[in-house]
Amino acid sequence: MKRLLFGIAAIAALVGTPALAADMPLKAPPPPPPPAWTWTGFYLGLNAGWGWDAKVDNLLITTDPALGGYPATAAGTNPTGPFAGVNVGYNWQVANFLVFGFEGDFEAANIQNSFHNLVINGFGDQLSAEQALNAFSTIRGRLGLAYNNFLVYGTGGLAYGDVHNRVVDVLSVPPVGTVNMSQDAWQSGYAVGGGVEYMFAPHASLKVEYQYIKLGSFTGSALESPPSGFTFSTNSINNNFQTVRAGLNVHL
Repeated sequence: MKRLLFGIAAIAALVGTPALAADMPLKAPPPPPPPAWTWTGFYLGLNAGWGWDAKVDNLLITTDPALGGYPATAAGTNPTGPFAGVNVGYNWQVANFLVFGFEGDFEAANIQNSFHNLVINGFGDQLSAEQALNAFSTIRGRLGLAYNNFLVYGTGGLAYGDVHNRVVDVLSVPPVGTVNMSQDAWQSGYAVGGGVEYMFAPHASLKVEYQYIKLGSFTGSALESPPSGFTFSTNSINNNFQTVRAGLNVHL
């Protein structure tokens, strides 16, 4: 009889074990591994920012031969304004912390300023001036230090810009006439700067960047019209700009 009761208890225990196991709560799956942050690869981006004259040059007007009322001076134009554009680049990451690569960008700009009909001497001669950066592009190297998804970098390379300069002098007393000195051209130069970039997702990052862009200079020279025998000239006017931009990059 004891053996029979023991056998029944053993069978009941075996039958009940799977049901008990089924009723036990399951362990939560382990959390997914953190994203593998890497800066290596191609990226495309959009950016926008603000630009301003790196150094405001005073205007100096001289004549040859000498003419009463000259040399004459006036304050510079001090252009400022917005810009926006696109960029593309490639990074290599070495030893987990060193990042180097290249980047190119193209920006449409409205960095400009002007003044008109400013009296510059005792004869009442009036000066007007304009300066603008209408577009620019750079091709630069980049070198930086990365800590996981945070990057600090320096950058530098070639720059090209569509610059506009115009100086108009209207003479009010003999020899009455107008002098028009202007420049509309793509100028070459260089760009240097640096920035910080934060990868907030494995394939997307935000950046803030500063650049100093030097695009040569303009020295105007022209005869008065109608002809009077006088040549008017300006001092050298720098086409140098500073820019600050924010951007979004998508990493491919």
